[in-house]
Amino acid sequence: MPQTIEYEEIKSIMPHRYPFLLVDRV
Repeated sequence: MPQTIEYEEIKSIMPHRYPFLLVDRV
């Protein structure tokens, strides 16, 4: 599962929304 890559990719695109991604992933 490339979730780490996806996380890094999205974090680079919109780092101000990265906490939402973490919450959504959990």
